[in-house]
Amino acid sequence: MATKKELRAQYKQLRRELPPGEAAELSAAVCEAVVRSREFRSATTVHLFLPIRRQREVDTFPILGEIFRRGKTAVVSVSDFSTGDLAHYRLHREDPLAENRFGIPEPLHPEALERVLPESVDLILVPLLAYDAQGTRVGYGRGFYDRFLRCCRPDAVKAGLSFFPPCAGPIDDATPEDVPLDVCFTPQGKITCRRPKIQAGENTPRGGFS
Repeated sequence: MATKKELRAQYKQLRRELPPGEAAELSAAVCEAVVRSREFRSATTVHLFLPIRRQREVDTFPILGEIFRRGKTAVVSVSDFSTGDLAHYRLHREDPLAENRFGIPEPLHPEALERVLPESVDLILVPLLAYDAQGTRVGYGRGFYDRFLRCCRPDAVKAGLSFFPPCAGPIDDATPEDVPLDVCFTPQGKITCRRPKIQAGENTPRGGFS
């Protein structure tokens, strides 16, 4: 077991240690797991993060291309660092992107794009540094995605993307404000996250590949 701060440091280091070629291969495998999944196939509107290159995040651009190819609706966010909120926009293939000051690719002209409400999204692909088998996610600590996910429909699928399996044991300082993932996609496939049982005396089931 570990705290979020400890896990952030540990998994940032693990990603930094990945050779670029290996990171590219792992990203491709994660993307393949996503686009082959029932969750992706059944979704009409897909919200996805775009990768911060210097953070060695999973490269989601192949997924974006597949969204366009299959005629689904792609939704991306613009971050408001003064409020800690995300604004969501429908992205078309021809819409230009530019990196913000933190290296996050965003629409260059969001004012020209259609705003999208969180309630209309079917599948959310969520960035993370670490996660546990119960779906507790460790991000970068600003809370952007937790605030966003609380506004989404209960039946919307919340899916993490990671190079790594779940961390060992539950995260020590998880709180009720942490919105849990439903699944996580890794190079090995899809992990279904298992919620802890609330009945006294029952064991907490662990996540498993499917």
